[in-house]
Amino acid sequence: KGRAQFVTITAFLFVYCLLCSFTPSVVRASIMAICLLLSKLFSRNYDPLNALSLAGIILLALSPMSLFSTGFQLSFCATFGIIFLSRLFNLVHFKNSFAQELWNAIRITISAQMGVAPLMFYYFGWISAWSILANLLLVPLFTLFYTILFAVNFFVVICPQLQVIAKVPEAIFEVFRYFNNIIMGLPNGTIFFNKINLPSIVLYFVLLWTSSK
Repeated sequence: KGRAQFVTITAFLFVYCLLCSFTPSVVRASIMAICLLLSKLFSRNYDPLNALSLAGIILLALSPMSLFSTGFQLSFCATFGIIFLSRLFNLVHFKNSFAQELWNAIRITISAQMGVAPLMFYYFGWISAWSILANLLLVPLFTLFYTILFAVNFFVVICPQLQVIAKVPEAIFEVFRYFNNIIMGLPNGTIFFNKINLPSIVLYFVLLWTSSK
């Protein structure tokens, strides 16, 4: 049963990577998911940092120039932030299940934002304070959106005559983008910080690493 589940999920992950043109963020997430599945299959402890490192090694072995891709860097830094910072927020607990789930979403979002913050300042010179709100509202909906997207693409591949239904995910995405633009357009939401360099970024992540348990 465990092996069949592993093969099935791995196959779906490969198809998903194919649909997303093997972008670094999707491949990174898929490799980490496969590591988690393998740890359960062989009854081993799952170490997210080792899984993240393995994903980086595989991606760079296949495409060394990905290291200089902004998408690659943001994806790995966001995950790095989640691994090292989200645990620090575990000190806060709520008895109410809904409040706890909401807090879990908030702490992961904040951790990811703190992970990418130095790169955002380095590349763009600013970061949106409203991005946390946007993530809290839209990321759960994106989970449903990607499920619909996967199903639509699957049916279109199987039956090209259903090409017309491909407009459905496109319309949903436009709605998401509309609401995202509204949130990002709220006043007093932009934080500017231009004085940052590569040594400062390295020091920042070293501090994250040393401050985490």
